[in-house]
Amino acid sequence: DQVDFIFQKKQFHLKEVVDLNKSLEYPSWGIHGLAYNEVYRRIKEKGYTVVIEGHGSDELFGGYPYMIEPLIFKNFQKFRFKNAFKIFNSYLKTIDSSIQSNSKYYLLFKILIKGLINPLQRNFRKNIELSFEYKILPIVLRTFDRLTMNNSIENRSPFIDYRIVEFSRGMPEKFLYDKIGTKAILRRILKKYNKEHIYKIERKMG
Repeated sequence: DQVDFIFQKKQFHLKEVVDLNKSLEYPSWGIHGLAYNEVYRRIKEKGYTVVIEGHGSDELFGGYPYMIEPLIFKNFQKFRFKNAFKIFNSYLKTIDSSIQSNSKYYLLFKILIKGLINPLQRNFRKNIELSFEYKILPIVLRTFDRLTMNNSIENRSPFIDYRIVEFSRGMPEKFLYDKIGTKAILRRILKKYNKEHIYKIERKMG
């Protein structure tokens, strides 16, 4: 397979940021859109008009690190300490390196306190549902729809096909998270087809 690398510029002009926000029609979460826009521009230069993307998989299958926190709390709450620490150690591998600089005992304490004071921090399924319907995915889809249109490209997100959405809602938790990591069902499919270079990636990366 041919792989093209696109390196992000170290500096952007203010006009580029302004133009990006005009294209998006609302302020985005940061300047990441500039890098994505460059990716789509290069894709268009290669002659492609449609891209297939993975939007929705994290929001359906619990791929964000914060979503794992209720599982850690729930196992502590039920005195399943061995399982709680197993999940917590896996959680540490998924989080951003800037967060990893904190003491792991501090991070664990923080998770337990959040679980005690916030009912949402005790509900793995509710976190997934809210991220899909309100908190994350709607913003992601709106942003990437505009970024691709800005470069005359159509994007498709197969994970949000209604059949996959309905299927995921009825999955047992073990298909969403187990010892193989987050989004367990997807990792096991990749493992079946020997895609180790993908399914063994633990840290959550945009």
